[in-house]
Amino acid sequence: MRAEARWVIASAILALAASIIAFAAPLYTAAGPEGTVRTGLGSVSGWQSIAMLLLPVVIALAPLAFRGSRIRTPAIVAAALLGVWCVLGLASIGMFYVPSFVLMAIAATYPRRERTP
Repeated sequence: MRAEARWVIASAILALAASIIAFAAPLYTAAGPEGTVRTGLGSVSGWQSIAMLLLPVVIALAPLAFRGSRIRTPAIVAAALLGVWCVLGLASIGMFYVPSFVLMAIAATYPRRERTP
C-alpha cells in the first residue's frame, strides 16, 4: 500500500470519527420547561442528518477508488472539497473535520518517490 493511500485512509477514519461525534455528542443547547438541555445533532435534526454527516466520509474515501500513482489528483480534489466543507460548516460542525482535511492535504502533497532503474 502506498503512503498516499495510508494518509487517505487516516483522513477517512478521522472524518468518520468527526461525524459520529457531531451526531451523538451534546453540542446543542435548548431551553425547555425543565431548564437548559444539551442535545446532539441526532436528536435535533433526526436521522436525516446522517446523510449530511456521511458526505465528508464519502469524499475522504473517494481517492481510494483510484490505484497507484493516480491517487494524487483525486486526493487534491478531495482535500479541496473537505476544505470547503470545513469553511462552510465552521460556525457549527466544520471545525471537527479540520484534522481530516489536514491529512487529506498531506496525502495530496506527499512527495513521490523517484523510480530508480
